[in-house]
Order: sequence, then structure tokens, then C-alpha cells
Amino acid sequence: MDRVFFSQNDLLEMLDNRISFIIAAKFQLKDLKMLLTESQRDIENVEHLEKFKEHPLYVKPVTFPVGSHVLHGYLCYDPKRER
Repeated sequence: MDRVFFSQNDLLEMLDNRISFIIAAKFQLKDLKMLLTESQRDIENVEHLEKFKEHPLYVKPVTFPVGSHVLHGYLCYDPKRER
């Protein structure tokens, strides 16, 4: 889905209606920014290292509470893209 749908109200609506989705997060939500900051501390830990097309990529599972629901997702970090 497009990031336009990433608002707390839209997420709650999809979760309440049991609609499965994959959506890139927008970091406008304060709680999500805090999650990102906390996760960045150890994202380069070897346990999160994966190879994608012969390039290193760090992928860390994360959870994010939305209302009475908990979203499960992944934080991805590409050192090559950062450069």
C-alpha cells in the first residue's frame, strides 16, 4: 500500500476489520520515531545481517502498538544506501 494510508486511524480501521497489509511506515507518529531511535542502537548487530543480491542488509523485527493491537514489522537498514 501507499504511505498515504499510514495514519493511526487507517491502521486501526484495517486492523479492526482484519485486513492484512504491507505498508511502508511514515515516521510522523511520535511513538514510531521513538521505536526507530531505540532500534538503531543495535541494528548493525550481526544477528540482523542478511544478504540481498550479494549486498549486506540489516533486518530487525519490531513491534509497534496501535490502539489495542500490536503491529509486527521489520526495520531495514542498508549501509550502502546510506553512503
